Amino acid sequence: MDSRISEFILPSRCWDIPKLKQRLPHHIVDIVSNIPLHIDPFKDEWCWSLTRNGMFSTKSATWMCHDLDRTSTWEGKWIWKINLPPKIKIFLWQIYHNSLPIRGTLLRRGMHIDVTCLLCQGDIESFDHLYIQCPCPKNIWALAHSHQWITRTAFPTDMDGRRILSFLHSSLSTTMQASYLLWSI
Repeated sequence: MDSRISEFILPSRCWDIPKLKQRLPHHIVDIVSNIPLHIDPFKDEWCWSLTRNGMFSTKSATWMCHDLDRTSTWEGKWIWKINLPPKIKIFLWQIYHNSLPIRGTLLRRGMHIDVTCLLCQGDIESFDHLYIQCPCPKNIWALAHSHQWITRTAFPTDMDGRRILSFLHSSLSTTMQASYLLWSI
């Protein structure tokens, strides 16, 4: 259904309600008919009201989808300012917002899957287990510590993903090393 707005405007500069009712649901017709029309005819143009210049941007669309205004601040915004490759920043963002497709998370979201950790077959695959508590990542963190790549005090292993990243944010000297280790695991 390709139509132009101008097709629904009568020469007298008011909405053609019968035509709107033919094409749109009743509740939408009510909304459209309450939009005031300019007295002088203007050429139709695309205009995105959520940006100052009227141009569409994915940032403004994301804000709209999350029902946020431009003055809101997102938690974890600091992740985008770290000097890391974009794929690792996205990965950290997913950790921070608990959106990694880990088996435990997928189960909570309605997928019917086996949630047992594939590495150790011993526990539910959650962020804490998969990246910190499972024997395989425990060995990786121990090696990083023994090679003085990261210190125990710089990265407590008894935290969940969000608290780990918040802790890393307070100690940016270890953020890069820990981020690369998390990504590697």
